Amino acid sequence: MSSSPYPRIPEQVLFDYQIELENWVRSASIDEIRDYFVILHGGVFPDDWHDCVSRHQNNSSGDLEHISSCEQCQYLLLAIHTMSSCRKKLKSLFVNRI
Repeated sequence: MSSSPYPRIPEQVLFDYQIELENWVRSASIDEIRDYFVILHGGVFPDDWHDCVSRHQNNSSGDLEHISSCEQCQYLLLAIHTMSSCRKKLKSLFVNRI
């Protein structure tokens, strides 16, 4: 907790959230990341993964760089993209998933 007498500004809260997400993405299993992606979009079944990803594909390549985010998953996709430089398996997370 900060020693400031004022509440943190939204950017400070979001920065802490992004760091927490990146740490989680670094250690979570691929299945856990997929499940969380589905949950963020209101899905409950593993098969919902395909629907969620297909709505986010920008083209047919399936590369991580061609996934668009939405309000629900923008911070998670940013964390996945950031952590993919040190965890190469994340680069194929969206490949051949639809």
